[in-house]
Amino acid sequence: PTLTGSAALETADPDGDGLSNLTELALGTSPVSAASRRSLTPRATATATGWEVDALIDRDALESLGEGTPLELLWQTSSNLQHWQPANAAYIGREGALTLERLALTRDDPPFVRLLIRRAR
Repeated sequence: PTLTGSAALETADPDGDGLSNLTELALGTSPVSAASRRSLTPRATATATGWEVDALIDRDALESLGEGTPLELLWQTSSNLQHWQPANAAYIGREGALTLERLALTRDDPPFVRLLIRRAR
């Protein structure tokens, strides 16, 4: 189905699964089917020195949606959920059409992580 009107906005969530259309695009899920939500990206795993956060991202879809202003996906960390700083994730490989990225953190790094999707400035 084609999204129209307010349901087609990047910030809309027409399937009510808590993910915006833009987030669904980045994660390779469907904005019209809550059942398409995988068990879910990103996932965190404890390591001997800290933890790793993996995410499957559809970067090809993000790049093709630019419409003049490119989209960017930024990894960020925070110690207080108010101030965010850039973090560098590593490219791990491809899983079908999706790119697997990994953010490795030590026990001294900030404990909160997010993927920010926005129009490039």
